Amino acid sequence: MITSKDRYLNALIVHKLLERTLESAIVQSKQELRLLQAAMQAECSHENKFYEDTFDYHKREDWVVCHCKDCGKYLGRK
Repeated sequence: MITSKDRYLNALIVHKLLERTLESAIVQSKQELRLLQAAMQAECSHENKFYEDTFDYHKREDWVVCHCKDCGKYLGRK
């Protein structure tokens, strides 16, 4: 006879296995996304740019930050 405690312990083991499996799949997916984003940004010509005004609170300075519209890469600041 399987008791509710046994079912609970079995469910807990299954839960931990699923959690570990899904965590490793998420980590692999994030790594793949980072590699694909880096490849996309390397191939981009960065012709479409947009500028954004930002304020650096640490240095108390206003900056104009440049990003690429197509790939989102940070291109620099003024």
